[in-house]
Amino acid sequence: MSTRAIWIVVDGQPHGPHEEAAVARRLAAGDLSGDVGAWHEGLETWTTLAALAPRDATPAAPAGAADGAIDDSVAVIGASSTDGEAHEAAFAGLVRKIWKHFDQSIFASRVDEVLLGALITIMVERGSALIDITSDGSNHYVRFERLADKSRVYFKVNHLTPSAVAAKVQGHLVSVVVGYGEFIDNFSVIWNAIKAEYRSGLLQTAEPGTITVDGDMETRYAYVQVDLYWNAGDYVSDAWRVDYARLGTDMDAVVHVLRKYLRGRFRPATAAQGGV
Repeated sequence: MSTRAIWIVVDGQPHGPHEEAAVARRLAAGDLSGDVGAWHEGLETWTTLAALAPRDATPAAPAGAADGAIDDSVAVIGASSTDGEAHEAAFAGLVRKIWKHFDQSIFASRVDEVLLGALITIMVERGSALIDITSDGSNHYVRFERLADKSRVYFKVNHLTPSAVAAKVQGHLVSVVVGYGEFIDNFSVIWNAIKAEYRSGLLQTAEPGTITVDGDMETRYAYVQVDLYWNAGDYVSDAWRVDYARLGTDMDAVVHVLRKYLRGRFRPATAAQGGV
């Protein structure tokens, strides 16, 4: 059995000494890379494990191996006592895998909340006030108002793939309803048109990308909204970093189209009747 003691580089620092047989087995198992720095007594400079090629000293077979009468419990205990570092390294590898899966699960279950927080940040930065926020755990609703012109924007976010398995297949999918509304002085002029939208059933059966109409007689707001599907992973990285520029650009595009649609449909009618 080799008695050569080997030092390796771990996190930029020398670590050891290690039994050469243990290093060889970790190298063969892939727990150590061949380009890891290595040194043993007698070398003038550091080299790599691949260049060093540690010799694997396999323990002698336990008594009774020749006739097949091997005591498995004794063999396991013997291996662990002579190669504890290899088992510890294997355990560390298992823990790293567990944490990787755990992180993926947490990300899949929480990414919608991060997306919602990013939308709030962008809207506030654009000069809107947050006037309402509610959630039932899976559906999140936020509403904003620009105090200068009383225009409102709202988002309804519904997380569709909150598990790591579902997200692996479909991506981090969220249903996002974006609405835009404006205060109408002469609201009765457009009320009949809004009721017609309700009778048509469009609000209940809207398809993705379809703009529908809504209204609130009490507050005299006319709204238009669109149903979308977003992959939250397009805006939030696995490291929880938000691409605010991309999210803001996409959000601005949606709000612009909704504003143009609402004004093109209702403003001419209210203007003709002396409204806003």
